[in-house]
Parts: sequence; C-alpha cells; structure tokens
Amino acid sequence: MGYRNYLYIADKKKLNKVRKMMKEELWKFSKQEPFDEEYFPYWRYVLEEAGAEEAFEMGKYIDYRSRLKPFLRPLFRNKEVHEYYNEENEVMLAKPEILQTIATIFKEKVQAHYKDLMEEKSSTEFDERTQFERLLSSARSNLIWSEYLDKLPENKYSLGGGWLYEHEVFSILYLMRIFNPKKQYLIFTGS
Repeated sequence: MGYRNYLYIADKKKLNKVRKMMKEELWKFSKQEPFDEEYFPYWRYVLEEAGAEEAFEMGKYIDYRSRLKPFLRPLFRNKEVHEYYNEENEVMLAKPEILQTIATIFKEKVQAHYKDLMEEKSSTEFDERTQFERLLSSARSNLIWSEYLDKLPENKYSLGGGWLYEHEVFSILYLMRIFNPKKQYLIFTGS
C-alpha cells in the first residue's frame, strides 16, 4: 500500500459528526486504543468507522498536486485536530469540481504521451530510446493492461482498475456521474 493519494466518498450526515469531534471522541469513535503514545487515532480507522469508501487511487507520486490544492479544505473543524492529521499527510475535504480537474489533467497527460510518441526524439532528456522503441514500450504496456479488460475491479467506484491515464480517466468520469454532492463528501488523502 504505502503512502499514496486517494479520493474517498462518505455520507455527509455521518461525516459531519466526525468533523466536529475532539481527540477523546475520535478515539472512542475509531474503536482504537492509543498505541505507544499516539496522540490521535490513525485517520484511516476514523474514515472507515464513518463509512468512507475508497473511490479512486491517484498513485504514489502525483506531479499535479498543486492543481488540486484550490479544491481542498479542512476536513476537521477543530484546528488542533486538523493540524495533527495534516502534519505529515493530507486528510482534506475535496470540492466536487476536483473530479473535472483530474479528468482534464489525465486528458492532457494522454495527449502529451501520444504526441511525444509521434516525435523522432523523446521530450524527456533522459529517454534515449528511439521512436520505435518508445512505441513498442507503449504497446507492451497496453498489452499488459489488456489482461484486466474482462475483470471487474473490486472497487465499486472504479471502471477499470488500471494504471494508464487513458483508462483511468473513465473511472473519474464515472465518479462525476454517480457522486451526489448533496448527500456525499469527497475526501482527499495523500502524503
């Protein structure tokens, strides 16, 4: 698993109760006991108890984080709780518009990838492969991914469970279709 960036979906009524909680309430709610001087319960346990479900994994390293920042706001209303949970990681509410931004970013990445494949030399200075070698590598990656085309992902919010932007953009578009901002929150978690 590791430190990755995710979007979760949670029921607003349930999560609003958690947003107001202080340290003692969060420990009781999470059904965890402090371990070795832990100050607060692990954020994932809190989200799980609130019924939050992982909706989308953005990966370990994302180079577009700065474009997501305008859509993030504090999850916890108490300043001490917010600062604790955001000291090493980010646990934030995300505005619904973040989904359109992610879809646009993915589209841009797909377009840049294919434009780069059509060039004689790669735009990446460290990539010394020929155009043919880059095309072959891209085809191999698509072939590997095609093994999953007839399998439903375990995540009910995902359409493909792949690692290629040109496929995962459809999971984001699907989230845009089914997400109900009147009844649900999007939660961004990352490091």
